[in-house]
Amino acid sequence: MRPAARMGAIRPRAAASPRSALPRMTPAARMGALCLLAAACASAPIFPQTLRYASNSAGMALGEPLEPDRPSGAGFTLSVESSPGEEVRRLRDARGVEVKRWERVFSPTGELTEETVRDGEEIDAVRRYFASGLLKEELVYREGRPVGRFLFEYGENRPGAVRFSRPDGEDGYRDDYLFLPTGEFRGVQRHFADGKIYTSLFTTLEGLPWEEWHSYQGTEIFFRYDRRGGLLFQEERRDGKIRERVDFLYAPDPPHRLTERVARDLSADRETRLLYDREGRPERETLLERGERVAVTLFTYREGRLARKERRHRGGVQLWEYRHDDRGNLTAEYYTRNRELKKAVLYNPPPDRSRVEEFYKEGQVFLRVHYRDGEETRREPVGGGEE
Repeated sequence: MRPAARMGAIRPRAAASPRSALPRMTPAARMGALCLLAAACASAPIFPQTLRYASNSAGMALGEPLEPDRPSGAGFTLSVESSPGEEVRRLRDARGVEVKRWERVFSPTGELTEETVRDGEEIDAVRRYFASGLLKEELVYREGRPVGRFLFEYGENRPGAVRFSRPDGEDGYRDDYLFLPTGEFRGVQRHFADGKIYTSLFTTLEGLPWEEWHSYQGTEIFFRYDRRGGLLFQEERRDGKIRERVDFLYAPDPPHRLTERVARDLSADRETRLLYDREGRPERETLLERGERVAVTLFTYREGRLARKERRHRGGVQLWEYRHDDRGNLTAEYYTRNRELKKAVLYNPPPDRSRVEEFYKEGQVFLRVHYRDGEETRREPVGGGEE
């Protein structure tokens, strides 16, 4: 109270403030008001928190979160937007274009229950999980439409089986996972709807692959590895007889690079012998039929990249020449047969992922075919308009 008021001065009565107009609250009433306020805050919208990370093409966060507006310094950036019960991860390329998105839903106790993966704006997959965190179901999409469904089964805290089905009901199968009594993984047996069975068995030695065996409809493929885990040979048997065999030879000194690969087609009496250079790259390939040399292919490199492949055989000489830009991207490929240009392929580097194939006759282009993402988009006969 001001001094004048304490001395009994009379002044006009001011309008009551909102606070003074409220009735005096008891402790119980104040506690009730606090509870109402807490409930109101809980129901109010909570703004999501977003963190950014340097990333790779798989969407893995690399290192600690980035500061706001700081470039990642990597080819990709991952942003993680979190809110209660939900999380959205966005993978962007160096230009800032979103290339992948993961939309995740969590239970009230924090377990992941569902994840939707998008490639651009189209759904790529939907995954649902058990409360334990194990994958329960996966729906696979192509061009935004479901094309397959996987259902997962478990036993003794390890994979038991996977069932695959298509919307049209065709080409379904079941994979049963096989384990040794010790719990070590042994292989997979796939059962098709028509009763056919594909079996794959694996054996390890001191944690490295040792043997591998696959069987389907009378055909068997067998792999054997050395003590370092390098492939020694593979055999293909049909009706119990060896039809093809491939042997691999390695340098005796570290890093034990591959030096030679010998493939034999026993039924055709054909042998292909491929030699590698000191860097482990193909250098010379020789084809023999019934013991006679019929073709030789030579490989030439420039700045660590394949620049030229020349194949000499009875019908003449075939030549492939390759061009690269400063970043190592393949930009052009030229195919010549007996010194006459037959075909040129012009590549646009990622992210465009397109190419143009030009076909030549007597030194002139007569056809261009355009591709994007491996699919043909346009066929252009030169001088005659589009087909």
